[in-house]
Amino acid sequence: MPQPLPPAQEAPCLRWLADHLTRHGFAVLRFDERGIGDSTGDHESATTADLADDVAAGLRHLAAADSVAGERVGLLGHSEGSVIVGRVAAMASDDVTFVIAMAGPALPYAEIVITQVERMAAASGASADEVAEAVEQQREVVGLAQAGHWEALETRLIEIVTAQVEALPEDQRARLGDTEALIAQQAAANVAAFKSPWLRFFFDYDPRDDLRQITAPVLALFGEFDVQVDVAQNQGRFEAALAEAGNDDVTVIVFADANHLFQQAVTGNVDEYSTLTMAFAPGLLETISDWLAERFLP
Repeated sequence: MPQPLPPAQEAPCLRWLADHLTRHGFAVLRFDERGIGDSTGDHESATTADLADDVAAGLRHLAAADSVAGERVGLLGHSEGSVIVGRVAAMASDDVTFVIAMAGPALPYAEIVITQVERMAAASGASADEVAEAVEQQREVVGLAQAGHWEALETRLIEIVTAQVEALPEDQRARLGDTEALIAQQAAANVAAFKSPWLRFFFDYDPRDDLRQITAPVLALFGEFDVQVDVAQNQGRFEAALAEAGNDDVTVIVFADANHLFQQAVTGNVDEYSTLTMAFAPGLLETISDWLAERFLP
């Protein structure tokens, strides 16, 4: 499941993007989520809606700054950030001049996560039967979590993880130590995550409700090998929702061989991220700055 972004100074890809845009004449405001880095507030209790309120405050700050053209202020978000900027753009349509969505989901996370499991299992080399089993297990777990059947969820998680541990070679199982306690601890932690305000909200929140209200120019970028926001599952729905808004300035680009972080990838799987060159796919930065310059620079 998505994790809080690291502090801004530890997210070099975001710094590179900001640096590229400022070098091309665009002012950039970026900040850590509440409760992350030096930002105040409680991250554990924050939902996507709360984070959208924070972005809306940042939007108002930029619009009032003397050094910024307040009538040309827009939003850029990646992954959940795309959901957040979509919500803000829908709530403050008169104040948002453009939206750039990178790997933007177009379905509630309860649906996204099923395809995530399917794509990740397949990218890891699992057989068709193994992929199907993983997907069915995820559907069951998600269903129990959505229904709030916490005891049944914990019991099922223990069963799933126990089976996984028992399938390990004997020497690997031995290195785990007290497997029963370890499994129980992991199951309890997963249940706690499902109970979190953030996940409870994000599970059912449909980004299309906001996309259907956005009439500002939109640049939507997807990665061909993205296993977290599958392009086949999301691109068409993203475009269809914007079409319902009557938006006639929508640019959608799929970067070949790119993963969720827009790196050039081999499989796109998450365990590959740290092994790849820490750089954006060729042309990504220029695509963003050129699209902005065409519309908003003198």
